[in-house]
Amino acid sequence: MSSNTAVATVTNAGLVTGVSAGTATFTFTSTSTGCSSLPTGLVTVSAKPTVTISGSASICAGATTTLSPTTGGTWSSSNTAVATISNAGLVTGVSAGTATFTFTNATGCASLPTGTITIKAKPVVTIASTAICIGATTTLTPTTGGTWVSSNTAVATVTNAGLVTGVSAGTATFTFTSTSTGCSSLPTGLATVSAKPIVTISGSASICAGATTTVNPTTGGTWSSSNTAVATVSNAGVVTGVSAGTAKFTFTNTAGCASLMTGTITINARPVVTIASTSICIGATTTLTPTTGGTWVSSNTAVATVTNAGLVTGVSAGTATFTFTSTSTGCGSMPTATLTVNAKPTVSITGSTTICVGSSTSVSPASGGTWTSSNTAVATVSNAGIVTGVSAGTATFTFTNTAGCASLPTGTLQLMPDLLLP
Repeated sequence: MSSNTAVATVTNAGLVTGVSAGTATFTFTSTSTGCSSLPTGLVTVSAKPTVTISGSASICAGATTTLSPTTGGTWSSSNTAVATISNAGLVTGVSAGTATFTFTNATGCASLPTGTITIKAKPVVTIASTAICIGATTTLTPTTGGTWVSSNTAVATVTNAGLVTGVSAGTATFTFTSTSTGCSSLPTGLATVSAKPIVTISGSASICAGATTTVNPTTGGTWSSSNTAVATVSNAGVVTGVSAGTAKFTFTNTAGCASLMTGTITINARPVVTIASTSICIGATTTLTPTTGGTWVSSNTAVATVTNAGLVTGVSAGTATFTFTSTSTGCGSMPTATLTVNAKPTVSITGSTTICVGSSTSVSPASGGTWTSSNTAVATVSNAGIVTGVSAGTATFTFTNTAGCASLPTGTLQLMPDLLLP
C-alpha cells in the first residue's frame, strides 16, 4: 500500500509508479498472517523537466534555434540526420525534415518531447562559368523564386534572374535566398573576373596602302580588324594597309577577354599614275599624270629623267619606271608601266661624199626605216639608201627607223655642177 497515491502508486507485485512530485512510503500486508510490515524508506518522486522552444520552430539547414533549459542536464534529438542539439539547448539544422528534443536533468528525469522543429532545405545553386571578362556575363540557377546577392559588387553584379556581369578584375561568389522559405543557399563556386587587355597603337596612326604600322601587345592572343578591306593585322600586331579608309583593331587574350578597340588607323590611298607612251626615242619626251601635287622619281635617270610636272625625257637606250609621291599624304604610287627609250639610228654615207648631178651614192642603213633629204632640190634619197644628185649644192640625210626614232643627220654630201661646154 502507498502512503500517498497522489505521489506514487504500487501494485501487489511491488511495481511502484511515480504520479507527481512528492514523497511516499509503502507497507506490505501478509495474506497468510494478516500482519503488516513497517513502512519502506521514503521514496521521492521528482517532476519531469519542463522544456520549451525558446527560438524559432522553423529554421533553414545550417541555421540555429534555441531550447530551454540551457543548463542542468543533457539534450537529445529525435533525428540527428535532420537536426542536432547541444546541452546548452542550441539546435542546428542539418537537412530538410522535422525533429523533437528531450531533456534529461541531473536526477535522470527526462522531459516530454518538445514541439516539432521544422528544418527547411537550402536552395541548390549552380554557376554556368566561373571565369568571365569585364563586361561579359554568365548565368546562375535558379533564375526565379528569390533574390541573388553578390559577395563583391565592385567585381561582379547579379540580377534576381541570375545574370552575372563582370565589373572589374577580381573574384566574387553569389548567394540565393528563396522567397518561399527564406532560406539562403551556400555560396556558388568562386567566379573570377579577368581584366580586358590594354591595347595601344605603337606605330603610326596614318599609313599608306601597302605600308605597315604596329599595335601592342604583340603576343599572348589574337588580333582582329574592324575592316579587313581597309587594313589587316597579324597576331604579332603588324597592321598592313590594304585600301583607303579607316579601321580599328581588337585584341583577345588567351583567357578569352577582348580589349576595347584601338584608336582609329587611317589608310591613305596610293596615287594613281599613268604614262602617255611606253616607248620613246633618245631626246624625245612623254608625259605622266598627275602633273601636280607631288614629286616624280625615275628608276634610272641615266635612261630617262622626269620633272615634277610629269615630263619624261629619253636620255639613253634602256628602260625605266617612274614613281610619284603625294605631298599631301606622303604616299608613293606603284611604279608606272615600263618606259623603253630607243636609241637613235646610226647613219653614214657609205658611198662618195662628192657626186655629180645625175650621179648617185649610198647611205646606210639600207633597210628598216625611211630616209629623208635635207634638200630634195639638191639630192633625193630612197628608203634603200640610194642618193641621186639633182642640182649643184649640198644636202644631209636623216633616217627614221620603224620605232619612230630619227637619226642625227649624215655628213654633208657635195653636188658638183655640170661642166659647161665650150
